Amino acid sequence: MDIFDKNNKLDCSVANPNFLFLVSIYWQMLSDSILLIKEDRTELTKLVLSETVQKFFPKEPSSLNLLPEAKIFIGKHAKQFSTVYFELVELWKLIQDDSVSFLTGYEYKTDHKKLENNLSELKKELEEILEDLGIKS
Repeated sequence: MDIFDKNNKLDCSVANPNFLFLVSIYWQMLSDSILLIKEDRTELTKLVLSETVQKFFPKEPSSLNLLPEAKIFIGKHAKQFSTVYFELVELWKLIQDDSVSFLTGYEYKTDHKKLENNLSELKKELEEILEDLGIKS
């Protein structure tokens, strides 16, 4: 889904419906993922995170490693939102790099609480943005 403008930027302000859409989608994804972790449905958690995050990449730069330098976020909430976005991109990379063991494998099997805490922190950051925009989560 293309939420970025023709210059591969996203205006992170209340005036941009694409930004509001993305914040709400990510908030719902994080809420669902936290619930799924609590229910020990790790494969579904992995799928929800992966499928949602990969839908919202800009066309340029083509390398995910170059995204931070590309300054794809502009506007009032750019800094705050970019923190959430890039944390989710890093999580997505982990899922792609190790799709067999992520969340269910050796490294993550006993770390559900840490993942849940990380996702909860990202959700709180999105809730702060939503509150600043005058939207109750």
